Amino acid sequence: MLRIYIFIVFVLHVLSLSAQYETSNWLFGNKVWLQFNKSPVIKLGSKMSGVENYSSISDSLGNLLLYSNGYNIYGSNHDTIINGTGLFGDESSMMGSIFVTRPKNDSLIYFFTNDYQGHSRGFCYSIINVKGIPRVIAKNIKLVNFSLECVSTTKHANETDIWIAIHSKVGNTFYSFLLTKDGINICPVTTDIGYIFMGGGIESQSCANFSHNGKYYGLSHITMGQYYLLDFDKRTGIFSNFINLGDKIGDFEVTTGLVFSKNDKYLYLLERGLNIYQYDINKQFLNSIYLSKSNIDLAVGIQIGIDNKLYVNYINDSSLGVLRNIDSSYLKVNYTRKGFALGAANSRNGLPNFNQSYFYTPSINYNYEMECINNSIKFWGYDTFSASVHQWEMRKLASGNWQSISTSKNFTYTFIDTGRYEVRYIAAINSIQDTVSKTIAIYPKINKEF
Repeated sequence: MLRIYIFIVFVLHVLSLSAQYETSNWLFGNKVWLQFNKSPVIKLGSKMSGVENYSSISDSLGNLLLYSNGYNIYGSNHDTIINGTGLFGDESSMMGSIFVTRPKNDSLIYFFTNDYQGHSRGFCYSIINVKGIPRVIAKNIKLVNFSLECVSTTKHANETDIWIAIHSKVGNTFYSFLLTKDGINICPVTTDIGYIFMGGGIESQSCANFSHNGKYYGLSHITMGQYYLLDFDKRTGIFSNFINLGDKIGDFEVTTGLVFSKNDKYLYLLERGLNIYQYDINKQFLNSIYLSKSNIDLAVGIQIGIDNKLYVNYINDSSLGVLRNIDSSYLKVNYTRKGFALGAANSRNGLPNFNQSYFYTPSINYNYEMECINNSIKFWGYDTFSASVHQWEMRKLASGNWQSISTSKNFTYTFIDTGRYEVRYIAAINSIQDTVSKTIAIYPKINKEF
C-alpha cells in the first residue's frame, strides 16, 4: 500500500518556547561554551578555537552532540570524533557550516560546509553517525562547485523534511536542496532572482538566515553593504519577491549579520561596529536601535537564543551585546552593549549557525496521512491550549464553497474528486481560538499492483 505522510503547520500566534533544545549549546570563538536553559551559563571544556565559522547541535533534551569550526568536528567529550578532521569548510567562511539531523533518524547528522570566499572545494556535505561512538561515515561530498559563504536551513511545509539553501558565487541563482528520511536529494530546486554576483573572492563574503516560520529569507552582501529580503515557499523551495533593502532605505556600511525576531515580524540587521537596525517587514520601515560609530567595537555575528533575546558578538571581546523585547517595535527594544560576560574566554568573529526552524513553536497544527489507493485521508489535530471544540472545513479551490466535514479532533475523510482543496482546522476553548489552513492536492487514484 502506497502512503504519503505529510505534516502541515501554519500558525497564527505562538505560545510556548518548547522544542528548541537543539540550540541549547553555543560553542564559538576562543573556547567559548554557553549552555542555555532559561538563560545562558558559562561552561568549561571546549577545545575549539576558530575565526568566524561555527556550528553546533544538541539533542532534543539539550545535551551537546557535536560542534565544529568548519575544519574539525568535536563530540560531547570535546575530542575530535572519528574521521572528524579535514572537513572542507573553512574557519573564515562566515556562516559556512551547519548541522542538520536527518528526518526520522536521530542517529544520522548531516554537516554542510561552504568554502572560504567561494573557493573550489565548494558546497559539500558529510554524514556523522552519533549512535555509540560518533564517527564520520561519509565525507566531503560535493554538491555545488562554487557558492557564497553562507548556508541556511528551514523545515519543509510538511514540518519533517529540511530545506538547505545556498547562493551561487557567480550570477543570481539560489539552490534549495531537500533532506528527507531517505537522504539528500542532490538535484536542487533553483531560483534565479535578485542581485547578480560577479564571482570575486571577497564578494563571496555573506551571511543569511531564514525566518523561524520559513516564510522569509534574508541575505547580506557584506562588501557591497547591502541587505536583501525574499519570500520563500516551503512547499516548493522557490524564492520570490526580492527586495533590496539597501536601495529601499539607503546603503549600509559593512554588513555582518541578520536574524529575525521570534514572531517573525522584524528583521534585525547588524552593521559592523556602527549600528543595529530593526526592519518592520509588514510596514517596510527601518529604525535604528543602537548607534556606536566606533572603529573599535567591531560587531560580527548576531543570533537568537532560547530565552528570546538577541546576542551580538564583538571581535576579541569578553562580553556579548544583548537585545531584549525583540518582538516589539524599536521603541521598546532594549540593548546592552556589554550584556553578558564571557568570563575568561573571548569571542572572535561570529556566533554559531542554527536551523532557525528550531525556534518556531506553533500553538496549533494538524497532520494527515494520505492513502492514494482510494484517496481517503486520516487527519489528526493538535493544539497547546487543550481545545474542547474542533471544527474541520473543506472547499475545492476556485469553485467550491466551504463545507463542514467533521467536528472530531481526529477523523478520516474520503475525497470523491481530484483537484486542489483547502482544508482548515479550527480549535477553540472559551475565548481562545486558532485556525490552521493548507492546500492539499488530490491526484487520480493509484491502481494496486499486488
